[in-house]
Amino acid sequence: MEYGHSVSGFQPLHVLQGCKSIDQGHPTFVDIGGSKGHVSIVLAKEHANINFIVQDSAKTVAIGRQEVPDEVKDRISFTVHDFWTEQPVKGAEVYFFRQIFHDWSDKYAVKILRNLIPALKTGARIIISDMCMPPKGTISVYKERWLR
Repeated sequence: MEYGHSVSGFQPLHVLQGCKSIDQGHPTFVDIGGSKGHVSIVLAKEHANINFIVQDSAKTVAIGRQEVPDEVKDRISFTVHDFWTEQPVKGAEVYFFRQIFHDWSDKYAVKILRNLIPALKTGARIIISDMCMPPKGTISVYKERWLR
């Protein structure tokens, strides 16, 4: 995942662009399915006031805890969470899904999103960073094969 996000157009630096209100106070950013925290690490270096919670499987979270850079370690925490269950972090300002929904049909994407409802507060943002597949045959075979 980390390598895939380093490719042009997939870098996490612009995730919060347009979310100016997030720079006020000490908001919480929940990175759901966030792997080892590579997106949160980049964002934490750019946004010194935001606290990050990276959620993933137990094995992945354990690796993330070991690899998080010292310079942001005090603002990035890791928790085990399965997005098929209710979101345990209540009242965060941002809930972030990166490259999650492309793996699931609409029925399952709705189920993932419904698990957020009990955690949402007024004004919370759900940010989805994913790709949309173009209709078959509308781009080169090479690009289509890479995307699929």
